[in-house]
Amino acid sequence: MLSSLTGVLMVAAVVGVIAALMIAILHNIRQGERWREALLARMESLRMARALRQRGIDPRRHVHEESVLDLEAQLRRCEDCEQGRECDRALAEARFAEFDGCPNEADMTRSAARAPS
Repeated sequence: MLSSLTGVLMVAAVVGVIAALMIAILHNIRQGERWREALLARMESLRMARALRQRGIDPRRHVHEESVLDLEAQLRRCEDCEQGRECDRALAEARFAEFDGCPNEADMTRSAARAPS
């Protein structure tokens, strides 16, 4: 009797641990989605989203393929960029791909290379 009770308790403990892990994983996935949505909204408020689109890169895909740390760095570089007028002009004339003053050029080139054809 004692061994069957111990067995049941062990199974219940394992099931409880698995359930707790599943809940934690789902929570982390949802939190990651919210975080990336916030990064996308921040990107859309800057020139960066338009610049990505003109390079043939979907900003939503870019947000999901880049690490959060890399995205934060890219957004900061865009926010702090002193090439705003030149960037605006290139974006307005739909020639951003030719603009060589973007501090995120290397990241955009890498992202464009990963883009599906």
